[in-house]
Amino acid sequence: MKKFRLFSSHSEDSTVPGSKSAIAEAQNDKARRRRFRALTAVSIVGATLSVTMMAAPANAAGTKLSSNIQYCRQFPHNGWGGQLYYSDGGSKCAQVYTNNNLNIRRGPGTGYALTGSMLSSGRVYEFDCWTTGTWVDGDNIWLKLYPGAGGAQYVSDRYVYTGPNITSFLPHC
Repeated sequence: MKKFRLFSSHSEDSTVPGSKSAIAEAQNDKARRRRFRALTAVSIVGATLSVTMMAAPANAAGTKLSSNIQYCRQFPHNGWGGQLYYSDGGSKCAQVYTNNNLNIRRGPGTGYALTGSMLSSGRVYEFDCWTTGTWVDGDNIWLKLYPGAGGAQYVSDRYVYTGPNITSFLPHC
């Protein structure tokens, strides 16, 4: 004959609604759900920021030649199929990517005057150095164009394919 073990409805092992363990378990579940929702929200915000900070505009002009700043001689062309001109063998170039053209400013920030010129989206340009300035979409690095006529000229790194090594590959201004 089989023996059956009987449990009291007031046993600590029981999960009968209203028991101490059932209440504690419900509170633990509630806390777990709260932590999960918070972590999920943080993950979604983090992923959104990462995509916002790193992704090029969906309809950026031209063919992407490189995701990183590199020696100009390594680019096959100027981004539009033409000859790329640069100052010397040690020159560093990167490709501009925007939905339109990129404003050039007199200094490293949006508070500086526009030069009246723009960089064309998809084109490769030579850069002289980097510095920090106004934050643009989570990026405060500004690139100084290789010296030309008209004095200092800067563009936001946010709209140039420079990659994560910009501050070690290009000298600081």
